[in-house]
Amino acid sequence: MNKKYVERFNEEERAVCQATFQRETGKSEKLRPAMVLLKGDIDGPSWDDVKISGAVGFRTQTVEKVGRAFVLDGFEVVSVRKKRVGSPTPKLRDDGAEAKLLTLRLGKPAAAFSQGTLRILADQMVDLEIVELISPGTVRQMLTKLYH
Repeated sequence: MNKKYVERFNEEERAVCQATFQRETGKSEKLRPAMVLLKGDIDGPSWDDVKISGAVGFRTQTVEKVGRAFVLDGFEVVSVRKKRVGSPTPKLRDDGAEAKLLTLRLGKPAAAFSQGTLRILADQMVDLEIVELISPGTVRQMLTKLYH
């Protein structure tokens, strides 16, 4: 199988990859991409993607992706892991909801309870349309944040 993106290092990039093996023992986020690039180097071992994926433990598509990123974007992009910009799921609460929760918590407790439970507080927040949906665990986190 012919490789679409052929990795070819200059001496400086090859030295950085080899130094990564000596310096980054056990840190797979830097070690494994460096290994993929070194094994796929056309001037070095020149392994195919299937053989590299078996040796490194990546899927074949991931090996192709690392090679493509190296060829198109450069060595720096592959050697440094991209940081996540934001949370994968948006937060359901805000400061206003936290203030209203505190008001509920400090107000008169439900008739059958001397203290409001987390589930009752969550249900009250939904009933009062403070939030669309909230779990008792999220209420607990919000109260912990407010009291500490």
